[in-house]
Amino acid sequence: MGRLVRDDSKATVTQITTRYNQGMQNTISECTTRQTLKQMGYSSRRPHRVPLLSAKSRKRRLQFVQAHQNGTIEDWKNVAWSNESRFLLRHSDGRVRIWRKEHENMDPSCLVSTVQAGGGGGVMVWGIISWHTLGPLLPIEHILNATAYLSIVADHVHPFMTTVYPSSDSYFQQYNAPCHKAQIILDWFLEHDNEFTLLKWPPQSPDLKQIEQLWDVVEWEIHIKDVQLTNLQQLRDAIMSIWTKISEEYTERSKLSVAILVYIQGCRSVTLCAVHSCHCLGLFVGSLSPSLSLESHAERWKSRHPYTSNPH
Repeated sequence: MGRLVRDDSKATVTQITTRYNQGMQNTISECTTRQTLKQMGYSSRRPHRVPLLSAKSRKRRLQFVQAHQNGTIEDWKNVAWSNESRFLLRHSDGRVRIWRKEHENMDPSCLVSTVQAGGGGGVMVWGIISWHTLGPLLPIEHILNATAYLSIVADHVHPFMTTVYPSSDSYFQQYNAPCHKAQIILDWFLEHDNEFTLLKWPPQSPDLKQIEQLWDVVEWEIHIKDVQLTNLQQLRDAIMSIWTKISEEYTERSKLSVAILVYIQGCRSVTLCAVHSCHCLGLFVGSLSPSLSLESHAERWKSRHPYTSNPH
């Protein structure tokens, strides 16, 4: 039965039972299948969501890891990370579960309000961070096209980079959105490459970016607020307030995730597994403890993801 699950982890209990019973004289029931799988340590869970990677994207991600496999923590300190993120005023979540009796299906306590995806609107922001400090967070009022993004780059990225990295040996990271790759943007970075360098970023790789950890923090702080946000201005104010109050612990976790990745890369050969291990690292960061040493964190990582230390 274990082989059936390993061959098709998405198979239902009915499918597993049917396949197991094929050619068997003594068949088993679905109930027996569930009990057996539970005894074997299997449980039904929702899969983690990861970026959809084409063969071309996998190749570029691998090339990125190979190009930076010898990078030290000091090297990564010279990278500033940027990104946009959208926060919704209302969430439509079909995964909510409740406990109720059969006749309580229409009881007010057993109902949840739903809206269409993105209902109620949302607030988009752009932010930048580095190892050394949190940068500005900007609300984006309109569609972010190349012209609007050029204003952000010239008015905010440039002064941030030249102030935090006056020695001109730094890198600026951005994603691969159309406005980021517009010719006027690339021309601007080329004109200023004597001050800092645009980091070549692999496609479909949000899981590699340190700023993603802070978006999760902002989202969570909004979720646990005691006061229900009722309009976009309240949501915007809440986001800006949370950004300015992000604790040192979260900043240290973001730093530590870079350090662990560098340490792990130094402990193994770079393989295709590296392409996938970077996503798992993002999931791992939430359990980091600043009180543990870098080596202890790395050993915890390798015990949870032994394939990352396998050169084959």
